[in-house]
Amino acid sequence: MGDTDGAEKLLEEAFYNQPFNKDIVTLVFSFYMDTADYRKLIKVAQRCMAFHLADRLCWHRLGTAHFYIGEYQSAVLAFRRSLEIEHNPKASFGLSQPLLALGLYEEGFNRFEERFVANPSINWIRAEKMHMPKWQGEPLAGKSILIWSEQGLGDSIQFSRLLAVLSAQGALVDLILHPHHSDLEGVLSTVAGINSIILIAGNRFKLQRRYDYHCPMMSLMGILKLTPAIEVANEAYISTPASHKNKWFEYQERPEKKIGIVWSTALSDAFLKEHPMHAAAKVKKSIALRQLEPLFHLSHCCFFPLQIAISEEDRQYLSKYDNICDVSEKLSTFSDTAAMIDEMDLVISIDTSVAHLAGAMGKETINLLGYVSDWRWQQNREDTPWYASMSLYQQTFEGNWEQPVNKLVRLLQ
Repeated sequence: MGDTDGAEKLLEEAFYNQPFNKDIVTLVFSFYMDTADYRKLIKVAQRCMAFHLADRLCWHRLGTAHFYIGEYQSAVLAFRRSLEIEHNPKASFGLSQPLLALGLYEEGFNRFEERFVANPSINWIRAEKMHMPKWQGEPLAGKSILIWSEQGLGDSIQFSRLLAVLSAQGALVDLILHPHHSDLEGVLSTVAGINSIILIAGNRFKLQRRYDYHCPMMSLMGILKLTPAIEVANEAYISTPASHKNKWFEYQERPEKKIGIVWSTALSDAFLKEHPMHAAAKVKKSIALRQLEPLFHLSHCCFFPLQIAISEEDRQYLSKYDNICDVSEKLSTFSDTAAMIDEMDLVISIDTSVAHLAGAMGKETINLLGYVSDWRWQQNREDTPWYASMSLYQQTFEGNWEQPVNKLVRLLQ
């Protein structure tokens, strides 16, 4: 019996014998949250309810568990019950996730604003110290506004399209990138409506001018009262920077169908050890490279890995196939990746920043999704209002990639 199994057995025995002990209940909840065993967490919450011990935190944890297994309606009900007992920014932000997944954008994006109260560390720019007001929808004609990137690389790619909306209202729009997002400078410089992009080395910086307003990028949807299905233009809005056009011209004349592939996220092992919930997400998002083997037997196709982080085991596996052209070591920036995407006939990717980039460029893209996916892809869809050129191939059973891969083979044959 491994350490995790032993710890689980001890906690279950303690919880069974002392169901009214709040410290033990908290430990049990934390254990199942850290190990991403959400169905067992739900059972613990239900037992607490049976003993009339369901407090605000119990309902909050229940909402989180329902969300992570794709039971969005149940998640909404649980988060609302938690908020009825006592308002809490973390529960309000938690509620935003299933609301957005269900397409309830107005309330979803309003509650999404609680992210900065729920987790102050993501306010990396410390906007309150910049002595400028946050934009709340005021007229922008003749005004200047500083937009700052946040969350992941894919988020910045996805929501950068909204800067053109601000520019069309008459604003001078500058974009400051989080230090971890600086690699996006080249591709984001092609987005319409951006006056300039500001790069910084760390959280300490000095702006060269004063702005009338600032706004975090992912707040724009809610403030502008937009929905992806109606107002957000989903045509291509990012292109390869001029400096990288035709960089990979040597691949243009290859007769095979050229397909870019991404099968794994780039989160480091050290990061995953400290953040076990992200480790669970990586497992659910990623595909073992060998599971894509049926594709590699299609001799009329040539596959180009578009991810930078490739394990030695995967690299050795790739070398077995003559129709895999491993160019990953040449891709040092997103501009390099964009130039390679230009040469592809199709991009097949799990839910990563490369999928967002390919979709934003208008490249035909297939986004491979786990049984439970991120809120932006909604439920049971094969298309997405965010990217007109993207199709969604989703697992029909949790952890089983066979059906999406077989669907890909039929498409490419």
